[in-house]
Amino acid sequence: MPSKKIDSYDKRAKDIKAKKMIEKEGFELEPRCMPPKDKDSERRQQVAVTNRGQLVPCCWMDQKEVLSHPEMIKMLKVSNVADYDTIDEILLTDEWQEFAKNLEQRNLDKIMPVCIIHCAKRKGRDRQKIETYTLGELTREVKA
Repeated sequence: MPSKKIDSYDKRAKDIKAKKMIEKEGFELEPRCMPPKDKDSERRQQVAVTNRGQLVPCCWMDQKEVLSHPEMIKMLKVSNVADYDTIDEILLTDEWQEFAKNLEQRNLDKIMPVCIIHCAKRKGRDRQKIETYTLGELTREVKA
């Protein structure tokens, strides 16, 4: 019996988590890959290069499900580092400029869920991010 395949990206867990975050009262997005608007902003995240030689906005983007997101696929087509003389040339492509514009203008329907999850401005008890890693029966929490 063939396995049931997920039809669209919208049905994935990260999309559901991102939508729930957006629905919370007082939700704010503070993209870490963008220049800070004020000195009290969260720390900045640098662009990353995958082991396939592609530039991605940050290390959180280098995940199978994120790399298959329709917006990311468009960016990856122009992100092969070997095809350019400088990183700035990649950042100035239409695809990267559109990504930056959507983040700046907070076009939440066009922003990838991974951006919403990792770049939501954290407040109060949620200020410190805790990630849980599990390998077999071993579980560890890492405070970030």
